[in-house]
Amino acid sequence: MREHLAARMKQYDAMKADSLSDLQDNCRFLGIDCDNNAREYSMDIASAVKHAKACEHCSIPIEESEKCKYVNAYYQAESVFGKLVQDCKKAAVLMSQRRFKRILANSGVGDRFKNRTFSTFEPSKETEMAFNACMNFCDTFKPSSKGLFLMGSYGCGKTHLAASIIHKMAEKGVPGLFVVVPDLLYKIRAGFGKEENESEQVIEAAKTAKILALDDLGAEKATEWVIEQLFLIVNYRYEHLLPTIVTTNCQGKELENHIGRRMLSRIAEMTVPIVIKAADYRMKKFA
Repeated sequence: MREHLAARMKQYDAMKADSLSDLQDNCRFLGIDCDNNAREYSMDIASAVKHAKACEHCSIPIEESEKCKYVNAYYQAESVFGKLVQDCKKAAVLMSQRRFKRILANSGVGDRFKNRTFSTFEPSKETEMAFNACMNFCDTFKPSSKGLFLMGSYGCGKTHLAASIIHKMAEKGVPGLFVVVPDLLYKIRAGFGKEENESEQVIEAAKTAKILALDDLGAEKATEWVIEQLFLIVNYRYEHLLPTIVTTNCQGKELENHIGRRMLSRIAEMTVPIVIKAADYRMKKFA
């Protein structure tokens, strides 16, 4: 009888050791501590590991990933360990793609420039520095990052790079606003005096955008009133350290004549100047 009991105890100890070994392996896999809490929730932990390993061989297409039972899945053990079972990675990609499309749709980037990204930009010796600076802006972005002031002649790639920044940041979930300054000024003029005052809505959107791209600044000589409205945008962003991307074809003195020294001074402080000395790529076909 004693021998039988000893054998049963030995068998029990072996099972207990195997169970503990499995738990330790599972905890290692999930990156959590194998302590008393882990022992209490060993079944949940084992289930989480099983799920994680099954995900590696998932055959559900990304487009149908919302059907996955692990979208927003939580286990009861979350109160002890946090979230053991991760959301379906494919569903996360799908949600990210949809968010990106929504952000880009509201960004103001025109149809011609929606496909102008860093991957479609072909850097040359003349544009390489500007290209790298714009990429670095996106890679190191912070809500208070200094903006960029892209200066150069027609067709040197300024607008392509500004649109690429808005596009790249949309991929990261950071909404930006791309405005062509002559269009912006027209909307301000057209909306002024209307009952709903569209001018105020336009100005407010430009003032508070997480990232604002002002394309073609100085392309036209505006009235003092319109310049004052544009100054409200620039000054608000200056005071609140909001990143702003500016492109212009104008030289310093010419731009000052168009927008005033007061505004130019603020833009100079809130951006890093980049001069692009490249030929008009659009005119190459006529060369």
